[in-house]
Amino acid sequence: MIPPEWPTLRDADLIARLRVPDAELYDHLPAYLERMPATVVDPDVRRRLAWGRDYPFARADGPVVVRGADVVPGAALDDATARFPLLAIGSNGSPWRLAGKFRGVLGDPVRMTPAVLHDHDVCALPYPVTYGAFPAGLVHRPGTRVDVVVLEVTEAQLEWLAVTEFGYHLGALAASVERAAGPTLGRAFVFLQRPGLFAVDGHPVALAAIPAEGRRLTAMTQAELGTEWVRRRFGPGVGLDDGLMRAVGDPERFVREYLPPSLADAVHPGVPGFTPHPAALPYVW
Repeated sequence: MIPPEWPTLRDADLIARLRVPDAELYDHLPAYLERMPATVVDPDVRRRLAWGRDYPFARADGPVVVRGADVVPGAALDDATARFPLLAIGSNGSPWRLAGKFRGVLGDPVRMTPAVLHDHDVCALPYPVTYGAFPAGLVHRPGTRVDVVVLEVTEAQLEWLAVTEFGYHLGALAASVERAAGPTLGRAFVFLQRPGLFAVDGHPVALAAIPAEGRRLTAMTQAELGTEWVRRRFGPGVGLDDGLMRAVGDPERFVREYLPPSLADAVHPGVPGFTPHPAALPYVW
């Protein structure tokens, strides 16, 4: 079944969040955290940080289908449900992480296929999230080919994933996406970062954990990103774990004290070919 050009969004909180100016985005953080799974809001901060060290989490070697908590090798789906192609550039590319996001919410299967996105790279956002990792963002880089995963998701699944992606806009990207199984795509949906990207010397920093060919940007591990961020926020002498514990243990304090300078450090390279979902209007692009 062929899906419509744009999925319909019905979640009122999500639509409101997509439409607000970036300066008001973090007013929506408390409502977002109330809806997130325990791994994101676990009151045991050390356990949360230990879990986040594995970001962007393990990917499958080939196509798989996620059915509930089960990850089944193979690329076949035995229904006629309309599904949308969605690029997973970070943790959504892990079938086990994806199963966790859908646990207890939506039960339809999801097909996941490794792919290569042409002329782009995957970089770090400018701050750590609640589990201490610096999540993935997208940057246009001609000549670079970066590993991604194509999810084939229902309209309801796509909307729920958009709910979980707090600092991102949902839209469509016109780009070449070469799948390991199936025809090459010329258009796919993607979550595009709102707060900009982590920068060193004015340039975005690629995520070292995401393989790429023809990469020209500096790549850093999560530990390297965290160490640099802690140095910027707390000065020399504060260790990585202590700095992250202090930063993400209290979301209100994070937004008040550590978010503004992190946003000020960020760079905002354009991503040609990205079109926001119509529900985001009247957001000013």
